[in-house]
Amino acid sequence: MQTYTILEVLYYKQRDDTAVQGYSRGGSKQTSKPMNCEKFVVLRDLTGRAGANICKIQDVLDFSYTHDYAQLNENATSPSSSVTVLMGRNKNSRLYDQHIQGRDAGSFSKYSNNFKQLCTMDTYSDAPGPGAILVLESPRPVNTWLGQSVPTLDIPGSWKVVNPDTIELPDTPIQQGSPRQHAFHYRRVQLQILNFDPLETNCMGDMCDALGMYSDGSIAASCPCHTSVKRKGNLVALVEMMVTLEDGTVFHVKDFTSKSFTNIFLKNGVVPTGITGLMVTNNRDRMKGWRNRMNNAIKKINRSGGFAISGWVRRGMVEDESTKVGPTQASSAPKSFIKSSDLKLHITNITVNKDSNGNIIDIEKYLFDMNSVSVAECGRC
Repeated sequence: MQTYTILEVLYYKQRDDTAVQGYSRGGSKQTSKPMNCEKFVVLRDLTGRAGANICKIQDVLDFSYTHDYAQLNENATSPSSSVTVLMGRNKNSRLYDQHIQGRDAGSFSKYSNNFKQLCTMDTYSDAPGPGAILVLESPRPVNTWLGQSVPTLDIPGSWKVVNPDTIELPDTPIQQGSPRQHAFHYRRVQLQILNFDPLETNCMGDMCDALGMYSDGSIAASCPCHTSVKRKGNLVALVEMMVTLEDGTVFHVKDFTSKSFTNIFLKNGVVPTGITGLMVTNNRDRMKGWRNRMNNAIKKINRSGGFAISGWVRRGMVEDESTKVGPTQASSAPKSFIKSSDLKLHITNITVNKDSNGNIIDIEKYLFDMNSVSVAECGRC
């Protein structure tokens, strides 16, 4: 019987240390040899049944026809479960054999196929970046865990990218009490930009979407993209924002960077090559115009259909202040830790929903022309 796994790409990440320690089933014992890789991709497992990480082809087709995720996920693992795939050093080297162009060029919006084509496995989309929906045929059983909590998949062949618009992913809320890394998805949220700055990143491609390019006051020195895309610039909007869920819950997100999110609000949907952050900041009128147009577009989207977001969280641990040892006590006394009350959202994908009539929300008049930053005179931007 042919089996399948459906996955959503969360993010790509480089490793400083190419040796990764693996753990056997349950995370109780280290593997005999470290697993070598140069980068890895973390994904959300949408269909894996407990202990198997697979589903039948009929489950997939029922999913695509009925949009009934609950039916598909009966007796399955939580859709917040994360898995990882190691890359580089000959690990899973054929992942993109069917998506070479999409791997290097991004093609974030060029989805062309749907789950109904799974029976014949016709041509698929070329867009394996964050937010992409992947189908993996005949997945192997999970035998190794990364960091004692995230299962790793070994993929001898290539995965296939399909059209996410053909499925309706359900709300997958944050598990407030979980200390483990897990994924979330909210179908309808509202955004409010609090701070906005142009940022020149060191991301030269499209595969990683320039996620996480700014942290703790520093710009990341490199990114996981395999190749550079010379016809596009590497400028993004560095955003601090408030995310409001349908139930009124509000999350504060800092230092968010994303090429695909930035491009939503630009004419031609891309930053032209040669446009630098200094060119924007030195042109106050254009800087103000970019910010105002983005804010106005977001307000219209919020009123019309809102945004859908995916990402991941992991609640950290902090030392219990009440159990700290005094100066006269032994410094070797074990520390006591409790769950942190500060939960940091790592958003990996933001998309614009359609309006209540199923139409694309028109924000054409709010799109900013990035070429205008090279014009010194004040005028309409």
